[in-house]
Amino acid sequence: MSPTGTAEPAASTQPVSLERQICEIVRELLLEQGKERAAANVTPKSSFQNDLGISSLDLVEIVVRCEARLDIEVPDEIAEQADTPAGWAKAIREGSEKSAARSVYRISPPGGEPVALPAAASNLVDVLRWHSEAAHGRVHIHLIEDGSGQGITCDRLLDGASRVARGLISLGLVRNDTVAILLPTGLDFFESFFGVQLAGGVPVPLYPPADLSRISEYVQRQIHILRAAGIRYLIGFDQAASISRILRVNVPTLIEATSAAELRRYGIRTSARFPEPSRIAVVQFTSGTTADPKGVVLTHENVLANVRAIGRAVGVRPDDAVVSWLPMASDLGLVGCWLFALYHAAPITILRPQDFLERPESWLWAIHDSRGTLSAAPNFAYELCARRIPMWTLEGIDLSCWRVAVNAGEAVMPETMERFTRRFRGLGFRPEAVTPAYGLAENTVAVAIADPGSVPRVERGIPSVGPPLEGHEVRIAGPDGRELPEGEIGRLLFRGPSRCSGYMHRGAVVRASEPADWTDSGDLAFQLGGEIFFAGRAKDVLVRRGRVISPEPVERAAGDVAGVCHDGAALVGVPDPEAGTDRLVLVAESAAHGAGETARVARSVRAAAETALGEELDEIRIVPPGTLPKTTNRKLRRGELRQRILDGTLAKSGAPVGAQMAGLWWSNLGGLGSRAASKVYRQARAALRGALARSLAACGASAPAVLDALGRRPTPEGTQMRGGVVIVSNRCTRLDALSVVSLVEGTCVLAGEEALLGLPAWAADILRPRLVRTAEQMESALRADTTVILFPDSPLGTPVPRCRYRLAALEAAARAGAPVLPFGMQIIRNKLFFRVGAKISAGGREPRELRAEVRRAIQNIYA
Repeated sequence: MSPTGTAEPAASTQPVSLERQICEIVRELLLEQGKERAAANVTPKSSFQNDLGISSLDLVEIVVRCEARLDIEVPDEIAEQADTPAGWAKAIREGSEKSAARSVYRISPPGGEPVALPAAASNLVDVLRWHSEAAHGRVHIHLIEDGSGQGITCDRLLDGASRVARGLISLGLVRNDTVAILLPTGLDFFESFFGVQLAGGVPVPLYPPADLSRISEYVQRQIHILRAAGIRYLIGFDQAASISRILRVNVPTLIEATSAAELRRYGIRTSARFPEPSRIAVVQFTSGTTADPKGVVLTHENVLANVRAIGRAVGVRPDDAVVSWLPMASDLGLVGCWLFALYHAAPITILRPQDFLERPESWLWAIHDSRGTLSAAPNFAYELCARRIPMWTLEGIDLSCWRVAVNAGEAVMPETMERFTRRFRGLGFRPEAVTPAYGLAENTVAVAIADPGSVPRVERGIPSVGPPLEGHEVRIAGPDGRELPEGEIGRLLFRGPSRCSGYMHRGAVVRASEPADWTDSGDLAFQLGGEIFFAGRAKDVLVRRGRVISPEPVERAAGDVAGVCHDGAALVGVPDPEAGTDRLVLVAESAAHGAGETARVARSVRAAAETALGEELDEIRIVPPGTLPKTTNRKLRRGELRQRILDGTLAKSGAPVGAQMAGLWWSNLGGLGSRAASKVYRQARAALRGALARSLAACGASAPAVLDALGRRPTPEGTQMRGGVVIVSNRCTRLDALSVVSLVEGTCVLAGEEALLGLPAWAADILRPRLVRTAEQMESALRADTTVILFPDSPLGTPVPRCRYRLAALEAAARAGAPVLPFGMQIIRNKLFFRVGAKISAGGREPRELRAEVRRAIQNIYA
């Protein structure tokens, strides 16, 4: 049992767990259908058809649930290959490719030879130049992308950064200009970061948009950040072009929004000399959990002092290798992992954050493949791994190389680390590798790190985060500022060479404190034997009738309730003027449907939370997934949550993305000149089209009319298609099904639920009446001169040779003697084009053979 009294999920480390999980999914489906007797008889060797009475349509549903819940790719022919859960498990193991979670890119572990470090370097540019000159050809970054990867040396990084720097200088950048970097993790980010520093500018990393349902909130927050930093230039990427345009209209200081590729092209045409780097290394914006994000000004001296002190704390060695998936806009990802690795000449393997969130095992495989010794992540990442990774996906993995597993960035939960250790100990992970740490952006990143190589000390349910870094000081003070005795909880104050010099406000640095002064972290902690025990954010702690309440244990208990989303519970105090105190309100995210199921979840949440709290809650609110306001690095915004409850706006769902973007444009038209307003109108028109399309769909408009409203009607290269054929198409955009339907002359139907894959809800509602699901229905349609349209049951962007096409439509074509028409779509210069391949005779042919020929034909259309 966990400390909260809730049962922990079983965590088998045996391969047979895949069979059990498939059995559970089958049993769940049968119970939903009211087949209790069949559900009770499910075993690994049960025949789906003969023993359980499962139809072919139900098998498709089981495939979908297996892929979604177990993070696996089910082979196309699994229903033909096997008829039992055990058979499916065997086929999945044999047919699965580890490339989904494990890169095919091979990483050479570090050699272990001692490397001289740039001890005399006074800035990060000097560090990069030092390693570029000292180690030609040695890989600095192993960048893992899309299942493959590339090695980036310091030479290559310096060369690309130099071209970006010359491009910025050619645009007019002068020393100390601030440059926002709105880029995902990748080579463009790394070159842009150092390119800004080489040009004498100050980089300001920003999180790219992650949740499109809250794009309006995201853009408004970025406007605040860019204004505070007095941003002069913005380096973005193509997919964020519309966001860049909105930011440019709303940030008076912004001169130019460009891309890394454009800057490199500009840089080739100039031979500008580089100025002395700015004294400021980076402006790091805080996550804004309790207030608006603040721009922390970090000098090169701050950053170098911190990475050097971290190196001493973890005992960095010549054979160390770092692994990270953390965002580059976070202090832990940027300084704690990347710049730390650069300074200490440790190769670093970097994954994209989204890859980790979709497949947590990719992090562990990267550690195995690189023989990684140092890696850091927040507590939620360890919890995600302990709960979500199927053990069969880790077959052959060895984590014995991982000597320092830093848990930092949020409160460290002892039960999480126990779960993680217990789950992966059999794969070589050692308990003494667990290394809790504490830090904050105002001290660059790290303040204290537990001693690596020893099991963390836990007092009062709180793990030690170790002593302060060498050369840094910490004291625990009471409300009057006086230092408290050992063991008493108070405010954590700090000072030292890593402490920031101030905050950025309207482009100017505002000093935070005098060098000799202590800085209040805003956190609560206590000390024992020279070690620090972090007790939580002062603003998060609730005081009720004189009792101090920490919300985390209550939230963990509520989050463990079945039906509550992972990391989906929050406890806040909401002012109650009549009572003269705060009301305790717990908000839990759940996908529960209907009043009955929602009430059941609410009762379970109340029971678990009140057991952990030790008293009654005033209110429980069950809300849809995604309702809780969070920062871009997944931290809860408690202040905003409290305000939304007070305003009555908590349960309001986000408007469609197009409508949000249009609202952003229109809300900022005021104050612009007529020419500027006209330009804004033209740019807003695209956003408005999305809202118009939804309105048309709601009114029952046809697919062609909706596509015309969106400006997305395909541009034809060939003739219109007539009935009595099976059209087999690739996937190119989210609206492919609408596009193909709009081109068919006469009546048409869609083969199976996969035709609606990825469609917005309003588009799916238009097409759902056209669905047919069985080969018999499709054959009847073909004989009635109706067109059958088949799409792959694969995500957008899947290469055609790997697209999963169900056999029912091709079987119907073979029976009816109807031809198959390969159909290829492609976006060229923002327009959707299609080409129709030569008809393929299908009469009497074997469906699998036919499918292989169709795949080749579609692939060759645009070859």
